[in-house]
Amino acid sequence: MIGDNVNIPLRILLGIWIVAALGSPESSARAAADLAAQAQSVPLLINEILASNSRVYRDPQGHFDDWIELHNTGDVPLNAAGLYLTNDWSKPTKWQIPADRPVFTMIPARGYLLIWADGDTEDLGLHASFRLSAGGGKLALFAADGQTLIDAMEYGEQTANASYGRDPTAANEWRFFAVPTPGKANTGAYLGAVADLKFSHARGFYTQPLAVTITTTTPGASIYYTVDDSSPFDPQRLVPTGRLYTGPVAITTTTALRAVALKTGWMPTKVVTHTYIFPHDVARQATHPQTRAQVTPPGYPVSWGSVTGDYQMDPDVVGPNGTDLFNGLYARTIQDDLQAVPTICLVMSKDDWFGSRGIYINKSQDGTERVASFEFIDPGTGQSLQVNCALAMQGGISGGGTSLQRWKTYKLSMRPRFKPQLDDGTPTGGPSKLNFKLFPNSPAEQPDTVVLDAVLNHSWLHAGVDQQTTALYIQDQYVSDLHNAMGGHSGHGFYAHVYINTLYWGMYYIHERPDHAWAAAVFGGDESEYDALKHADTGVINHGRGGNATTNYNALVAAANAVGADPTNPAKYLLVCTLLDVDDFIAYLLANYYCGNHDWPHKNWYATRRNVPGGQWRFHSWDAEHTLEGDNQVGRSPSDIHAKLVRNAEYRLRFADLVRRHFFHGGPLTPTGAAALFKVRVNQADRAIVGESARWGDNRRSYPYTRQDWLNTVNAKLNTFFPVRANQVLGWLKSANLYPNVDAPEFHVNGQARHGGAMGARDTLSMTPSGTIWFTLDGTDPRVPGTTAAGVSPSARRYAGPIQLPHSVPVKARTLSGTTWSALTEAVFAVGPVAPGLRISEIMYHPPDTGNPDDPNTEYLELTNIASESIDLNLVRFTKGVGYTFPSYALPPGGYCLVVKDLAAFERRYGLNLPVVGQYSGSLDNSGERIELVDAAGQVIQSFKYADNWFKSTDGQGYSLTVRDPKTSDADSLNDKAAWQAAPPSPGREK
Repeated sequence: MIGDNVNIPLRILLGIWIVAALGSPESSARAAADLAAQAQSVPLLINEILASNSRVYRDPQGHFDDWIELHNTGDVPLNAAGLYLTNDWSKPTKWQIPADRPVFTMIPARGYLLIWADGDTEDLGLHASFRLSAGGGKLALFAADGQTLIDAMEYGEQTANASYGRDPTAANEWRFFAVPTPGKANTGAYLGAVADLKFSHARGFYTQPLAVTITTTTPGASIYYTVDDSSPFDPQRLVPTGRLYTGPVAITTTTALRAVALKTGWMPTKVVTHTYIFPHDVARQATHPQTRAQVTPPGYPVSWGSVTGDYQMDPDVVGPNGTDLFNGLYARTIQDDLQAVPTICLVMSKDDWFGSRGIYINKSQDGTERVASFEFIDPGTGQSLQVNCALAMQGGISGGGTSLQRWKTYKLSMRPRFKPQLDDGTPTGGPSKLNFKLFPNSPAEQPDTVVLDAVLNHSWLHAGVDQQTTALYIQDQYVSDLHNAMGGHSGHGFYAHVYINTLYWGMYYIHERPDHAWAAAVFGGDESEYDALKHADTGVINHGRGGNATTNYNALVAAANAVGADPTNPAKYLLVCTLLDVDDFIAYLLANYYCGNHDWPHKNWYATRRNVPGGQWRFHSWDAEHTLEGDNQVGRSPSDIHAKLVRNAEYRLRFADLVRRHFFHGGPLTPTGAAALFKVRVNQADRAIVGESARWGDNRRSYPYTRQDWLNTVNAKLNTFFPVRANQVLGWLKSANLYPNVDAPEFHVNGQARHGGAMGARDTLSMTPSGTIWFTLDGTDPRVPGTTAAGVSPSARRYAGPIQLPHSVPVKARTLSGTTWSALTEAVFAVGPVAPGLRISEIMYHPPDTGNPDDPNTEYLELTNIASESIDLNLVRFTKGVGYTFPSYALPPGGYCLVVKDLAAFERRYGLNLPVVGQYSGSLDNSGERIELVDAAGQVIQSFKYADNWFKSTDGQGYSLTVRDPKTSDADSLNDKAAWQAAPPSPGREK
C-alpha cells in the first residue's frame, strides 16, 4: 500500500507518463535466468524493489529508504528467519534475516514481506545491511545454509519513485511500475518504453550552420524540443513544455538543443541535451558589434545581486580585425584555444541560474540543487557524453549577502552530483554514478560527484592585487599530484572550458572529491563501510556512518596522544600503525610541507577509513590554493597527530626514509622531479588560459590580464622556487629532527654513481661513504625496527667491497654511526640484458569454446630470449593486461617460457612438462587490451595493444596471436597487426 503521506499525481496513477532512467526488463531477467535456474523449490520470490525512494512509503523510522519485497507464493505461512539476502552474488551470506523478530519475518500464505535496504540493521523492522544502487545491481535470496539458492534477479538503471517488479501477468518478466505496491500484488505495468532519441549531428564544435533531425523508432511517439535552455518536459506536472518537433531544427549559433519523446501509457525517454558550439560566436559573446560594450544576453539579469553581471568576452583581448590591444595575438588563436582542453556544458533554465531563487546569485540557495544537463566534449579524443544531474554551488559559507559577496568573486565553483533525484525528491532523469572514466589516471572509474573549481585564490578574479598578479590556477591540483607521485592517494583533476547554458564561463579545474564514495571506488568495498571526515574532526560528511566516523577518528587521535605521552613504548606506536597508513600520511605531509601550504592544517583536508578489521586512516589533499609561496609549515599536521608521533624514534626514522626516497635520486621532490610535475599542468593550461583571460582577465582591472602575465608567473616559479625549494625544506626537516645527520649510502656501478637501473651481469656494485654500511638483497630492511646496532637484520650483510649481483635485485642499505642509523637508500638493479633480450612471442587471449569448463582458463602468454646470453627474469613483471612478477628464472638464449591463467586447466589442455613459470592474476580481454612488460627497475620492455579484429581465427576459434619475428619487435612495434600472425597454438615451443 502507499503511505498517506505520499502525493501521487493523477497521471502517474493512470499510468500515462513519468520521467525514467530506464533499464531493460527483458535483458535483466535473462541475465539472472542461469542463476535462478538453480533455485530450490521454495515458494518464495523476490517480487518488487524500489531502488530510488524519495516519496513512496516510509520505514518505521520515518525515512524514505529503498526496499525489497518478498512474496510467498505458497498456500501456507512461511517464516523467512535465517534466510540470506545479498546484493552480491559472490557473497551469499552478506545479510541474514534475523531469527529474533518473528513478528516481522512471518509471511502469510500468498502474502508479502518488506525489507528495508538502508544499512541500518539495528533499527526497528527488517533492515538489510546493504543499500540498493539506482544505477543497477543484483539481488539473490539464499536458504539458511548460505548455499542453496532460492531466487535471484538482476536489474538495470532505475527511476526515482518507480518500482521494478514481476509482471502480474507473466511472473518471469520484470517491468517498471508507476505506482509501487509494497505489501500488495503488483499492478499497472507500463506498456513499454519509448526508444532513445537519435540526433543527426553530434554535440561539439561547428563552424557552419546545421539542420538537426531528431528521431525515435517508437511508432506513435511525439518529440518535443527547446532551444532556449529550458527543459522540454515538466517532471512534476508530467506534461511537455517544449515545441512539438515537426522537422529539422536550424542551428546557426551556439545552442543547447534539448528534447524528449513521449507516448501515452509508455515510459518516456530521458530529456537529452546536445550543445552545438560555434567558437567564432563565443569569441564575440555579449559584445555590441559597434560600441564593443557588454550586451546582456536575452533572458539574463543585468545585475547579480548588488553587482553588475559580467557576461562578456573581452574585445580588448580577442576583438575582431585587430581592434584588440594585442595586435590580434590572441584573436588569431582563440577559436583553437577554446578547443585546447575538454569542454563541460551545464544547461538548465535561466531562472534556475539567475532568477529570484537562482542558485548562482542567491546565498539563500547555498547547497540546494537543481536538475541540470551535464555534457562532456573532448575535441582531442572525440569522446562526448550527456547525462542529467543534480547541480549545486560548491564552496564554504560565511556571512550574509549574495553568493558573489560570499566568495568575493564573480566566477563561482559548482558541484554536479550524479543521482536519480534531488534532495527534495524531484527526479533528475540521471544515473546514480557517471558511467564514464572522466579522470583517466584515477582508479575511481565511476564518480558520483565532481567539482568544477573556479579557483578563488591566486586568480585574476580575486579582490587582492597581490593574488591577481600571482595567478597560476595550478596550486591545488599540484599538491595532489605530488602526493600521488609519492604513492599517496589524493584526487585527480584536469582543466576544462565550462559553459553555463550557452555562455562561455571560463577555464575551470575539474577534480574529484575524496569522500566516502570516492574512497570505496579507490580502495574497494562499499561506500557505507567508510568513515570520511572533512576539515576538522567534527566535520563528518559520511552519508552512512555519521558519528561513528568521528568516534573512530578520535580513537586515532587518542592513540597518537598516547605515543606523545610515552614515546618509547613500542606497543603504543604499533597501535597507531594499525590505525593510520603511516607512509601515506608522511607523503601527504611532505607534499604540503614542500608546497608551503599556509591555509592548512586547521582546515582544507579530507581523511577516510574503511571500517573493517585492519582499516587505516588516509589523508587526502584538498583546496591547497595557498601554496608555492615559500612558506615553512614544517611541524604542523591535521589534529596534531604528527606533533605527537614525531616524539617516537621509529616514526622519525620512517619519516627520514621517505624523505630520502622522494628528495633524492630523481624523486618527485627533487628540483627536477617537482618542476616536471608542475610543467605537466602548465602545458595542459597553456592555451586554455587564453579563454580565461578573454572571459575574466578584465574583471578586476580595465587593462586585462593575459596569457603573458600568466607565463611570467609560471616562469618565476620555475626560475626561483623549484631550484631552491628542496634544499630549503631539507634544512627545515633536519632542524626539526626529521632527517638524521648521518650520511646515507650511495650506490656506484663500476665506480660511477648510479641509483638503480640496468647493469651488466659482470658489473660491480660499490657503496659509499666509508664507515659501517649494512645492506640486503632480498627487499628487507637491514635494520630490525626498534633497535640500533644490535638489531641488524639476519639477512643483512656488512659492506666490505664491490660485489657482483646474482640477478636483478632490490638493494637496501643504511649507514650505522655509533647507535644512529642513516635514512634508507633503496634501489632496484636490473642485471643482464633483460630489456634488450626479452620479448613476448605468443598470446592465447581467447581460447576456443569447446564446451569444457576449462576453456576460459587456458589463456597463456609466451616469452622468449632473443639475446646471446642467458637472462634471469627475477622481478620482471606484467603491469598492464595481467598481473605477474617473475621469480628468479634463467631463460637461455632462444628459450621460451610461459605464464598462464590456470596451471591445472592449461596442463589438461596442452600437457605436462612445458616451461610454465607461474600463474598470473586477472584475465586477458577477449576484445583486446594493452599489455605492458617491464624489467626489475621499471623500464618498459614492451607495451602494446592487441585487437580482436586483427584475425578472426584468434578470437575464440583455436588459433593464437604469434609474433612473426620476435627479434625485430621493439618496445612498441607490436601495436601493429603486421607484426603478428594467426597460428596454431604452440606454447613453449619453437615456431
